Amino acid sequence: MSYVYLFLFFLLDAILLQPLKICISLVIKYLWNPSVDSYMVRSELYSPPLPLVDEDLLKEEIKKYDTTPLMYDGDGFKWITIFLGSIIGLHGFDTKRKELLSIVCSYFMKHGTVGRYPVDCPHKRYHSSNFSGDMASGLLYWLAKELKFRANQFDGNIYLKETLIKFFNNTTFDTISPNKNKKNLLCFVNAQDEIAKYDSTTEDRGFIYRIYGLGPDVVRLLSWFRVGYELTGERRYWVFYKLIRIMYAPLLLVNTGDYGFFFKKIHAIAWYTCNSNMYCHTALYILENDKTIGSGASHLKKRHIFNADIQSLWDSYFDTVPNTNQPYPYYFPLIVDAAKKGTRPYDGPTQKYFDIRKFKRIERASLWCLPSQLGHKYLWENNPIAPTICTDARRQQFPIDRFVATLHMFQKM
Repeated sequence: MSYVYLFLFFLLDAILLQPLKICISLVIKYLWNPSVDSYMVRSELYSPPLPLVDEDLLKEEIKKYDTTPLMYDGDGFKWITIFLGSIIGLHGFDTKRKELLSIVCSYFMKHGTVGRYPVDCPHKRYHSSNFSGDMASGLLYWLAKELKFRANQFDGNIYLKETLIKFFNNTTFDTISPNKNKKNLLCFVNAQDEIAKYDSTTEDRGFIYRIYGLGPDVVRLLSWFRVGYELTGERRYWVFYKLIRIMYAPLLLVNTGDYGFFFKKIHAIAWYTCNSNMYCHTALYILENDKTIGSGASHLKKRHIFNADIQSLWDSYFDTVPNTNQPYPYYFPLIVDAAKKGTRPYDGPTQKYFDIRKFKRIERASLWCLPSQLGHKYLWENNPIAPTICTDARRQQFPIDRFVATLHMFQKM
């Protein structure tokens, strides 16, 4: 019966709401003209001689990096899985890979439930917000690379693979959780179900797709079913993947990669979703190499010139032209500057923006902030016009943004 519900849900959404979504997407497509100056005017980013990357030193730094702060951070799962995905195809990271695989395993229970925190952190696991679609974007990226490029998938860890299969099946097709609680289709079975107190009213997040979803949400949905097919080998994932591609073909043609807009001094955008959407596009492109998906990623790349994560994903997976004119690609100065994140106060011009999501005017930078002027844990999913200073301890605990962008860069070199 769940197959019928899913089919009818997609069919009615595609017939009744897709025309409206196409109109909204076309409007959003032309609402990206921010009154923020380009990085191209920030000569200080490019003027010093850029250091060359010592790959051996970087590998040693990554090997020694303590991933504990990532495990006990609310968004850590996403960063751990993109870290794990970014080292696939590169040599010298076998020990770190085993460590990261073990950490990923600790977020899941054997019957397919998942938490925002590992199993050995029960208080946070059972009393925090749910595992989210943004966290799933990292999972999809890692699994796409794992299933496409690794001959010895999951390093022979049968338990992890079987648990992930149960997780995908529970999320996608089940309306009853492992503890016999009701749940919605296309919604993760969250950790609350493990203590038999699952309440569907807590499903404030954790959906693969909602009825108001636009093109980027369809890409995440397609990524989910395509990765699900590679992981499980079950034909039902492939059938729904093909049906969704057909039903939502018009919406995919006008996909802008993200549904935020930034026009002059007015914006409504959740910066972390831009980053997550790029990972979903990349996951699907790795498995399908589809130009329609590449079009959405291209919009993201053009919009987020300040984001080394998005730029490096585009350069490594979507852009087939080799970098022959210089030793490192155009976004490399951003990665170099990220090593100094949160150390440089912003002393440039500011202006007032109207944030529609918060429905108020907020003073922000008039220039895209340099990475050294941002002190967030993961720079590439935070507001690039909200300068922030950070402590030395935070910089040492969260170098993951710099690691990941550099590892993406190595994928093409």
